[in-house]
Amino acid sequence: MSSSAFTPKPSPAADRLTYDTESGVILDDQRERVIWVPEDLVQSIHAVIRRRMPDVAAQTLYRFGRLWGERFFVQVTDRIAATASKTGTSDLSSRAFFSRCDEVWGEWGWGHFEVVELGAATLINLYNSPIALSLGNSSEAVDDLFAGMFAGLFSKRSGATAESVEIACLAKGAPYCRFIVGDEAIVRKVYAWAAYGTATDDIVRRLSRNGE
Repeated sequence: MSSSAFTPKPSPAADRLTYDTESGVILDDQRERVIWVPEDLVQSIHAVIRRRMPDVAAQTLYRFGRLWGERFFVQVTDRIAATASKTGTSDLSSRAFFSRCDEVWGEWGWGHFEVVELGAATLINLYNSPIALSLGNSSEAVDDLFAGMFAGLFSKRSGATAESVEIACLAKGAPYCRFIVGDEAIVRKVYAWAAYGTATDDIVRRLSRNGE
């Protein structure tokens, strides 16, 4: 998917929800239970984790995100199996699979993302991150949860362990959030580049050249 072709899409989620006021349960069109997550809850979760576990807050959110990403993979594959003749996603191209993931992602109010292959690594552009928008201006990247989600999602899709690191964040003033997904060695290298102040576009160019 090309970033130049990206167009934000409206979410049809509200039209697909069923409300039971007596039980207090909201179900989507797949009969899965959903919840509304208010902005102040997102802020509170991050504030409590960072206050209680200041030295490992980012790692803790990342681990939570990885588990969430693995579960998200299962939910998407179940949806595909329920709406197509296929029993799984193995016959889908990566483009088609991640396009379906983005569709569900947007329905749930998490923004929209696109996948750009860079050879041995993958670039994720995430637009309108609800975490970054909720937490506001920050001197550091704040989407550790989403970084973990992409790591879990890509690990389940490929069958190999993937890691992820955020290299640009909306909360830091970037126009949108960007992540690199790859094996541990690549992500460690990218993390070091970012820590030494390498510009986001330079990181992407380096990975693109390495993939040639």
